[in-house]
Formats: sequence, C-alpha cells, structure tokens
Amino acid sequence: MRTTIDLLEDIFREVKTRAVQQGTTLKNLISQFIESGLSAQGAGVSTKVHRQPPPVAIRRIPGQAPSPTLSNRELHAILEAEDIEVTPGVSAM
Repeated sequence: MRTTIDLLEDIFREVKTRAVQQGTTLKNLISQFIESGLSAQGAGVSTKVHRQPPPVAIRRIPGQAPSPTLSNRELHAILEAEDIEVTPGVSAM
C-alpha cells in the first residue's frame, strides 16, 4: 500500500543513512521500524530509542590531505582572531 508521511529533516536523514549503511531501501527500513514498534507495544516492551547522530560527510579535494582536526581551544583562538580583525575600532586586550 502506498502512503505519504511527513518526517522531520533530521529523522529522515538518519533513517536514509541507516538504510544505506544496512544495504536496504528506505521503504524496507521504515517498514521494519513500524513492525518492531508495533510488536514491542503489544509485548509491553519499552520503545525508547537511543538515537545517534548521522555520520558527517567530509569533503575532500582529490590529491590533497584532509584538513587536520582542531581542538576547541584552537577553534576558539581562530574565532577570536577573526573577531578582532573584523571589528574596527576595538583594540585587542
């Protein structure tokens, strides 16, 4: 049977990502989720799901090494330096 559902964007991305990772279709994965949810409710099992964020795609330029990972301290220093450069008339402390 064909039906239309509206999903939140982050839920759709997560389900689509899981379908790709499991080598199945979005349709089959959603059907599995619905079946397991219905059977869990009938058995009185808790249906709380511990969701993990979807993996982040990293764009790489062919032939170049990926960007190094920066610590929070390094990122904060970069942002402060940019704020100082952008803000005219404000002196650095």
